[in-house]
Amino acid sequence: MKIKSVLLSFIVIALIGCESENSSGSTPVLTNVNVYTSVDNCSVAVDVPNCHFDNGIYVLKIDSAVTAAQQERVRVQIVDFMKKASDDVRKLFNQKRVIIGLLEDDPGPSSDSVADAFVLKLADSMNEKNSTPKVLDAIELVYTNLDEKDETLKLTTYQKLIQLFDYYVDGNNNSSAGTELQAAFDAFKLLLSTQASVAPSEYLIHNPCNYGNGQLVGHPCLTDPDYDSDGDPDGKGNRDTTHILSADLNPGAMMGITYEYMRDPSKVEIGEVKGSNGTAFSNTGTIGTGNSDAIDWSNPAFKPLADYVNKWFLVN
Repeated sequence: MKIKSVLLSFIVIALIGCESENSSGSTPVLTNVNVYTSVDNCSVAVDVPNCHFDNGIYVLKIDSAVTAAQQERVRVQIVDFMKKASDDVRKLFNQKRVIIGLLEDDPGPSSDSVADAFVLKLADSMNEKNSTPKVLDAIELVYTNLDEKDETLKLTTYQKLIQLFDYYVDGNNNSSAGTELQAAFDAFKLLLSTQASVAPSEYLIHNPCNYGNGQLVGHPCLTDPDYDSDGDPDGKGNRDTTHILSADLNPGAMMGITYEYMRDPSKVEIGEVKGSNGTAFSNTGTIGTGNSDAIDWSNPAFKPLADYVNKWFLVN
């Protein structure tokens, strides 16, 4: 099946110094990342088993209410993200069939919306649920009217790309970039755990129950007074209807929020945040440079996250 429109294909060429080869004796690899904005004959749930996606990133208007301008804003952020990412990260993305779907709000399993059914069918395919043929490798959603907010006006696409990288592109297959992401997140949690004055570490920046995906240990969400346990009967974190994975989604989500802040602090939405005694988390500060009492990004616990972003995602 032929792809209808390839809006952009760019090649990032590694620049070499005086020598024509690097220290290992191998020449740099050219990396192509294709960004598509449509795919032929693939728009409803019944089409999914026959959909054809090539390697690259698809920015698809899932909901008919999504505008061309909203789609273009997401496409521009994807291209920008890939230009700045390391060559290793680009190579990994280039090996996968990735979809970023634009939808008004969260898809519901009981919804009668054709758009919602399509998204959930794509998720089923990705996870090969109910014998649905696998037609893609990764999916994330950017919402245009979630709680009356348009995520295409923010930096949400950047966050979703890092979540995609963590959940699916690396997929815990232990690439260097994937392994170091988990290590940086673990270092972040460890540093927070030593800061008694900052209150429980899981509340410093976001509520992990929302991204626990049934994988958190110690049933932490059952004792969280601010978490709706109706959707999480075992206290291991709310399960995601799109990401049908046996994985804690928090590392990718936290790293994505960090990336947003490092790109433009004025546009970051940091979700459910609080510090000790209800102190509001301040969306200010040079990341990782302050003291351990800081209820903002200057808290040194964030330094491992910032170091990771600079090494792998803000290279060029």
